Amino acid sequence: TALSILRIHWDVIHVHFGHNGNLILPLKRIEPSTAFITMFHGHDLLMGLSDGKENYTDLFREADLILANSAYSLDRLLELGANPQRLRIHYVGIEMNKFPYRKEHPDLTQGAFRVLTICRLDEQKGLEYSIRAINRLVSTNPSISIEYRIVGGGCQEAFLKHLVEELNLSQQVYFLGPLDQEGVIRHLLNSDVFLLTSIREWLGMVLLEAQAVGLPIVATEIGGIPEAVVPGQSAILVPARNSLAAAEALTECLKNPIKRIEMGIAGRKHVEKNFDINNLNDKLECIYEDLCRSLKVTLASK
Repeated sequence: TALSILRIHWDVIHVHFGHNGNLILPLKRIEPSTAFITMFHGHDLLMGLSDGKENYTDLFREADLILANSAYSLDRLLELGANPQRLRIHYVGIEMNKFPYRKEHPDLTQGAFRVLTICRLDEQKGLEYSIRAINRLVSTNPSISIEYRIVGGGCQEAFLKHLVEELNLSQQVYFLGPLDQEGVIRHLLNSDVFLLTSIREWLGMVLLEAQAVGLPIVATEIGGIPEAVVPGQSAILVPARNSLAAAEALTECLKNPIKRIEMGIAGRKHVEKNFDINNLNDKLECIYEDLCRSLKVTLASK
């Protein structure tokens, strides 16, 4: 497959995920005049951190540019030995027109206070702490109907469902399974707060989607999350593995609907400014052009 690609001379080969970069790197050796970029997203960094720094030694030495999806990811790349002169942050964006900002907000007096999480059901997402936070929220607000919807599937599903039964939350917590984008957007538009208590997060794309529709965020202050949101404006950030702090943040949102609206406005502006895919693609095109010019100068001088 790789050799068939070389029937055409490409200006740029852009590979997503570091392990794929390792796989495609021989193309750079065959066509040294082609700019070679690899972008790291998270799972590939975990592979490097667990398997050893030598995992990406060749890639770091031979790639013309390494992109990181957040400043947090960039710091991990430096730990793994990437050349800082060949490193750059480039965010992954969303298509804003697919995530309409909701002008009308759900009225708490007409129904339940609805909390939403969309993620894989695995340990890194810290859903145990979300469920325990909801348990505290329910117990301290007995007169208010509260619903917690979880969208996604994963290896912890059975454990989390057992925890819900153990805490007697079956009437408040709903596991909706994986949904397509249309289903995801529907739930985003019909929720009051987005909750994400991850214990590891490289950026958090779903946080961008939630803010795009105007949802206030309660999330953990770890990894790239403080870049994905505006701490104190679009999001209340809490320590990881701290269900009490998450419950207090949810309570603050519950008690203050005006604050929720203000947070939603701040989140939409933040995503429009920093994570609009059209603007980011324009920046990426400039990166390609600059890299190609630089590479030509370097090869001409040899």
